[in-house]
Amino acid sequence: MLLLRAPLRSLWPRRGVHTSAVSALDYVPSRTQLPSIPVEVGAVQMNRLDEHYRRSLATDMLYMMYEPDSESTSAKDARAGNAPADGAGANAVHDENRVRRWATGSPYESGRIPRPQRGNRSLIPLHKPLSISKHIMHELPRIERVVITTFCRDAIANKQALLPSIAQLRAITGLPVVGSQGDPRVTEPDLRQNPNGFVQVLRAKKGVASFKLRQGMPIGAQAVMTGDAAYDFIESLTTFVLPRLRGFAGVPLPPASQPALSPAAVSGVVSFGLGPEALSLFPQVEVNLDQYPGRRNGFQIDFVTNQRGRRATERARTLLSGLGVPFTAFGAASTAKAPGVEPEIQLTADGIGSDIGPHGRPLWKLTSYGPARGDPNLIAGLDYSQDEARVAAYQARAMGQGAAYQQQEQQRVSQADAAYQQAKGNTKAALQQALNNRAQQKGAAPMPGAFGAAQPSAFGGAAQPSAFGTTQPTQPSAFGNTAQPSAFGSTAQPSTLGTAKPSAFGSTAQPTAFGSAAQPSAFGGTAKPT
Repeated sequence: MLLLRAPLRSLWPRRGVHTSAVSALDYVPSRTQLPSIPVEVGAVQMNRLDEHYRRSLATDMLYMMYEPDSESTSAKDARAGNAPADGAGANAVHDENRVRRWATGSPYESGRIPRPQRGNRSLIPLHKPLSISKHIMHELPRIERVVITTFCRDAIANKQALLPSIAQLRAITGLPVVGSQGDPRVTEPDLRQNPNGFVQVLRAKKGVASFKLRQGMPIGAQAVMTGDAAYDFIESLTTFVLPRLRGFAGVPLPPASQPALSPAAVSGVVSFGLGPEALSLFPQVEVNLDQYPGRRNGFQIDFVTNQRGRRATERARTLLSGLGVPFTAFGAASTAKAPGVEPEIQLTADGIGSDIGPHGRPLWKLTSYGPARGDPNLIAGLDYSQDEARVAAYQARAMGQGAAYQQQEQQRVSQADAAYQQAKGNTKAALQQALNNRAQQKGAAPMPGAFGAAQPSAFGGAAQPSAFGTTQPTQPSAFGNTAQPSAFGSTAQPSTLGTAKPSAFGSTAQPTAFGSAAQPSAFGGTAKPT
């Protein structure tokens, strides 16, 4: 028997050439099939508000909110978490009883968790001053997230009515919808999976039989934005929406009677709502407004910051004010009149005195004064601008009457000073005259004078106006009117340079550039008084 000795590798099975070539074709991708590669569009430029916050706003808030070390609490205790409960600075007193503790008789209770608080309010977080913070820049107010919430009542009967609201929020924020078929990767409302935020559908937590609402029914939509998406939304809101919103005077501030430890004051969240007309003012929605059928709904905006504790919401408002969100005093928005009409300002004698004083009076003395915008002028007849005076001076210099014009301008200034001094010497009578002027403008009966109903004040009443002038004077002021022109020249009274030769500032035979007989000069006339 013949035995053949051969290496073991020669006994292994081998594949033919054609077999391996066919098997290799299984790993070649098809030329008509494109690979599924997820593409995520990142930031292409720096965010304007984010850069503004880091470069200027953060340092400004650090200067405004810096608090020195409290004398009653050492820095060591504060770093250990024993800061004052109210964080009021030097006047704060350390309160050791802010947490309900167990009895200290047993050693087993030393490490036991504190007892729950009494009542329905949770424990207010401690506020650590910036002076004792290890990371000052992290303790400054900053935007954590911005939440937009809208509800659609029609979605109870028809779920399709909620689709325009979802599409509008997606267009405004540019964020994907959680659980949509358009982006299957977004399955849960988690900020860890979606760093810039998401849009989700809100469902009813409880059923209400009167509204035909069952638990779990979709009734609204919500958009949560963080990072650059939040700053982009604030920029669109403050640039395009709020300035064009009629009747919006600003976000109302809380009243002075609000408790300092109320939940709204310690939450660090600033919230306000806007009507349905504001949704169409966003440029992302306005460009394709016809693509969103159905009735528009209002929405609420919540600005969530990193602040907690006493005065947390106040610091959050400071941050939003630096980002361009306007605020107004409590009650100012409710007392506003119709669009385009200014609210009526309450007049006071002290206010008039400060207006015409050395600090409130304008530098140009030949200016009329009114106590409020839209009210009649209290000191009238001084509407003589600098341009008019400059042109008149050039005209007088060309005619060789520069000295005469200078004398007349000095006379104007002296009369204006006398009028202001007279009003400043008796502010009560000036206030009464201003109220009478306002009543005459409204068509109501004038109020009685400060010295009685039969005797008018030193500034004049409704029948006898003062030297300051009124809207409908029957007795002229020192500056001239329709019955008696001023001393600066008119068509019937010649100038002081001669009785037969009219003034260079206006005559009947040869009018100057300042007017004619039908249109008097800027210094006064019969047709149109100053």
